[in-house]
Amino acid sequence: MAILNDEYSPEEITERAFYGGSVFTAVDRILAVRDEEMAALRQRAEQAEADRFRLQRDVDSAVATQEEWRRLWQRADAERSAEAVRAEQAEAAVARVRSRHRAVKRAGETICDACSPKAGDGPRRYVVEPWPCDTIRDLDYPATPEADHG
Repeated sequence: MAILNDEYSPEEITERAFYGGSVFTAVDRILAVRDEEMAALRQRAEQAEADRFRLQRDVDSAVATQEEWRRLWQRADAERSAEAVRAEQAEAAVARVRSRHRAVKRAGETICDACSPKAGDGPRRYVVEPWPCDTIRDLDYPATPEADHG
């Protein structure tokens, strides 16, 4: 009986209850229901506010994570691009080496053109390096760490 307990002294309650008790009881019940509904609404509002803060935190975290992934992808793309450039440069270097170290026939022998330089005039003007030379063998059969140290 919220209205009776908060607004009136005990004497006034007794007097008013005598004259209009049923009206005050009904009003008191209505106000009690209103107080319960207000408390429930306050609780729902507080929960909604807490949910809003939690969702905002989750959104902020997702945005930060998205930004981090974007930076990682950009770095990975840059690294892949740099790696692709290095691979192209390495392939071009190998192609240049292979074009210089090619097999040629001289006096019935197959020799490396780059590793068999001319040694002077005469019938045998080349220092003979048989084909495949060490350079081509190294390109075709790269050494393993075990073979280098083994």
